[in-house]
Amino acid sequence: MVVKMHSKIINKIKSNDLKVNLENIIQSCEIIHKDRYLLPFSDHGINHSERMIISLELICKNIYSGTNSLNEYESFILIAAIYLHDIGMQLYRNEVLIDFSKENNLTFDVEDKAEFVRKYHASLSKYWILSNIYNKKSELKQAYFGDSYLGVLIAKVVESHGIDFIDNPEYYDTSYNGLKIRLGLISSLLCLADTLDCDNRRVYIDKLTHSEIPDYSKIHWFKHYYVNSILIINNIVTIYYCFPDISKNDLENYKKYFTYQTEYWINYCETKYEKYFETINLNFKIVSHYETSREKCALSKVNFEYIQEEIVKLYSKKILTDTLPYSISIGILKKDNKVLMVKRRIPEGDLKWQFPTGQIKPNETPEYRVVKEVKDETLIQSEVICKLGSRLFPSTGTICYYFALKYIDGEIGNGDVDENSEVEWVSLDEYENLITTDIFSKVKSYLNGGLYE
Repeated sequence: MVVKMHSKIINKIKSNDLKVNLENIIQSCEIIHKDRYLLPFSDHGINHSERMIISLELICKNIYSGTNSLNEYESFILIAAIYLHDIGMQLYRNEVLIDFSKENNLTFDVEDKAEFVRKYHASLSKYWILSNIYNKKSELKQAYFGDSYLGVLIAKVVESHGIDFIDNPEYYDTSYNGLKIRLGLISSLLCLADTLDCDNRRVYIDKLTHSEIPDYSKIHWFKHYYVNSILIINNIVTIYYCFPDISKNDLENYKKYFTYQTEYWINYCETKYEKYFETINLNFKIVSHYETSREKCALSKVNFEYIQEEIVKLYSKKILTDTLPYSISIGILKKDNKVLMVKRRIPEGDLKWQFPTGQIKPNETPEYRVVKEVKDETLIQSEVICKLGSRLFPSTGTICYYFALKYIDGEIGNGDVDENSEVEWVSLDEYENLITTDIFSKVKSYLNGGLYE
């Protein structure tokens, strides 16, 4: 029997038994991934696996040629693991998930099944393989074919893309039939190949209108959607991004977020698994190329605010350090169906009325600043109820932290006559008419009696 896909790594496999077993694995995986398409998730099927193999062969020829190349057992383990690594995404039967949870001391909530499967899919794939080997779950389709010892090794490699396996003793070198099996290296190659398949072939963007896709999954889809292609030549990985034709400020936020999200895991693999990659002389650099198109759809307002919040988190962790914007705290204090607002003495563009706002100083928290600013500007004593969210202000790129506040004491007054001309309790029916800039959706939701109430 001839293996379906031509591959230089697969050609390292000389044993006819291994070839037959691999063919059976591939055919079974094709059926498994056809049985159900999990809509909230990007492509984790057979095409994803085959693109992974192509990427590996492009980025490092030393895995199939040379003195340190993979032997036929290592090649079999790697290819089988690539095809099997995401079958756990198709494990949706409640009784199976319950048993898996019990075995691993996890909490399974049927109402949050999709997120549970996404989070533990690598371990679920391992669970499926081992169930096949030990005949533990007859209802699980036969996905693995072959020697049980090799199957156990494959199961470990499969799980590696969902756990931190570095320095784990289960991933030390072992042997089979007198040949070394470098589990750490094989697992590292799987993880790298997985991260390299991140272009728009993994998503069908028109399906995003489907109501079952949660917002965080939509962002993951857009991450792939905005990558037109990835070109691997001579140890250079060039990522070609294509973003919608939007304003300069918004485009910069798109670039910050999606470039980071796309390239983080590729860079992570190169650094994290350096000790394994050195043995096969695998090294590369990433180059980014940007363009825009009117044909590319833009994020919804909700999704755009989501990536803004994530960018703020990256800045706070000092991960994004180029031209760090200054940060401000904004207080949302409502009382008796009114919200506390101030009028700037000198308008900033069209901005006249706003919620009490203060720039965060070094070594102070956003929570401390917002309470102090409300007291200094309006003479009102308050305390923080909760954080409503954060974003980069659309026109300036300033980091904004929004807090819901509780009234404690005091009568309003203008405590900062240099900055403000008026301080008012404004009706919740009127405040939107006074604010000429874009109002953060989570603030509107809170003031309208929604979130965080």
